[in-house]
Amino acid sequence: MNAYMMENINLKEFVVVKKDLFARERIPILSFNQDHFTVNTDCHDLLNNCESVQFMVNIKEKEIVLKPISSSDESAVVWRNDKLVKKKLAKLICPQLGTQLFRAWNLNAEYQYRMKGVLAKADNKVVLLFRMNGADVFSGCYKEGVYEQ
Repeated sequence: MNAYMMENINLKEFVVVKKDLFARERIPILSFNQDHFTVNTDCHDLLNNCESVQFMVNIKEKEIVLKPISSSDESAVVWRNDKLVKKKLAKLICPQLGTQLFRAWNLNAEYQYRMKGVLAKADNKVVLLFRMNGADVFSGCYKEGVYEQ
């Protein structure tokens, strides 16, 4: 066969392999600045695409927990709906919370912080836990360093 010729094959006997069979490390990411928080789709996937979460902040330990909660709960933050499903990231505008955290944690307002999350269990529920220690620090698209307490 000529090196420049392509061979014709029949795909009739082939089976499509589902993407779920391939291992992929899921890394939930929570990014924030003084104006908004952003979560990636891995956050949604790891919490079974729940529609609403409760944001919980531990000021002293510099941690944030996202806990699935009913959308009818008064503290529910809707982070997944038909409009958000089509996006890669969900952007949650909350300048009051951002400003409070930046002040309490003595963060630089010129930077954005990106925390990697881990699955945790609390009150017999699966939650996402994000810790500031070790968070990536960005100025625009450029990584400036890592946050350390």
